[in-house]
Amino acid sequence: MTSRKCLILEDLLLRPQVHVALRCQRWPRCQNPVLLFSDRSSGSSAHAAIDGGLKRGYLKRLSLSWRPLTGFRMAHDYPSLMKDHWERQAQNWLRWARTPGFDAYWLYSPIFFDEIVPSPGQATLEIGCGEGRVTRDLKALGHDVVAIDASPTLLTAARDLDPAGNYREASAEELPFADGAFDLVVAYNSLMDVDDMPKAVREASRVLQQGGRLAICVTHPLADVGKFQGTGPEAPFLIEGSYLGSRRFEGTFTRDSLTMEFSGWTYDLEHYSQAFQAAGLLIERLREPADPSEEASRWKRIPSFLFIRCLKPS
Repeated sequence: MTSRKCLILEDLLLRPQVHVALRCQRWPRCQNPVLLFSDRSSGSSAHAAIDGGLKRGYLKRLSLSWRPLTGFRMAHDYPSLMKDHWERQAQNWLRWARTPGFDAYWLYSPIFFDEIVPSPGQATLEIGCGEGRVTRDLKALGHDVVAIDASPTLLTAARDLDPAGNYREASAEELPFADGAFDLVVAYNSLMDVDDMPKAVREASRVLQQGGRLAICVTHPLADVGKFQGTGPEAPFLIEGSYLGSRRFEGTFTRDSLTMEFSGWTYDLEHYSQAFQAAGLLIERLREPADPSEEASRWKRIPSFLFIRCLKPS
């Protein structure tokens, strides 16, 4: 029985007649190959993506065929890859997130709460609460919050600081709540950290009441795909390759003796918009906040984050 999710390369886009079965090398107990396919790219780019996975040692090629293959489970049938990542990084994230003033949350979250999150209503759900700082801030603003996350370690840490809080272990793609159970769903920097973003958005819409709202923050798509060519406030910003599409990202960051490994997915704005549209949601507000600090910053020219509020119409 599969106990972990095999690595999925979101940018592995194959022609419909190309079928590639890959087996996970990271977790030897995983015996079921995963069938990856798509219809939006050339065979050459598909082979390049496969080769990259093989070189990193995550994947072993089982077969490559121009014929349809049968007997393979789809990627979304497997337990969460991102759950495994956040469990491995839980202690690093606790130090990172709970160091006062350390990361961008301390600068940007007040804007999010002021301009995107509506006034408290009947019931609020936070998706991907992690160690609980967004939930604690929502409660301080008067919201009655239920918070879910897939990481048991982070949920334990959240309960330690907020024993009266309602924290539950659950997947964003399979919310354990009835239809229309909430009038507000908040996803702060979590949609890029789930394995199936469109499904998570559909689930958020399902548990929203008519007239309810989905408030999200994600890393800005531009910030995901480009890099500044220097540290000064006027440093050029370069996008190598394409802004369009979705792809996997991984990166390790060290600052002031703290280290955190981030992993997830990048999406262009159209991917997010299509997910909202498919879930029956309307974009009500969109903000691209500049760096709110008083210091000169290159991030005053390119946004670090994207804030969106969606409405589930009556």
